[in-house]
Amino acid sequence: MQELSQYNFKIEYRPGREGAKPQALTRREGDLHTAGDKRLTRNVGILLPKERYWDIPETEEIKLDVLETTEFQDKDEGEIQQASNLDNEIQDIKRNLDKGRKEMKGIALGLCQWKDGLFLYPGKIWIPKNEGIGTTFIAKHHEPPQAGHGGTSKTTELISRRYYWPKIREDIERFIKNCDTCQRTKVVRHAPYGLLQ
Repeated sequence: MQELSQYNFKIEYRPGREGAKPQALTRREGDLHTAGDKRLTRNVGILLPKERYWDIPETEEIKLDVLETTEFQDKDEGEIQQASNLDNEIQDIKRNLDKGRKEMKGIALGLCQWKDGLFLYPGKIWIPKNEGIGTTFIAKHHEPPQAGHGGTSKTTELISRRYYWPKIREDIERFIKNCDTCQRTKVVRHAPYGLLQ
């Protein structure tokens, strides 16, 4: 942009056929970039000054707090195990697996397995039918700054990496429709309202 600001020019829009593509043969040799050309180097600017936004001394290493995440996952898995023991659907699946059955209505028992007290369905932890646990998982994957209130598709994708439950997308849609932040920042996609009559 700095390079262009030195020139006085006018940009005009040419609709459709009038806006023909420039051809490489019409370029002058002097317009091509060469080694050492100033146009090849980027102008670098500091967006966040170090003194104002970074309190970490240069000698100190940045350490990520991994333990906190692990503790949350262990706590969540404990809650899931307790709720799984009370969930009728999961207990029915467990009984059918113990009997050696291969099929059950709506569930491929060949994809089911138990590991460390958790029920896995296609390799993902099955969350029992418990409104509190489901809502907590959706909130943990939708509301943090890293997730950024990503919407139905993004939140479903984040949760589906590790967890599963029947009608997961419907639950996420319902949660996001009730998310205050999402509703306030949602882009309006309808025509402007008319005048009052």
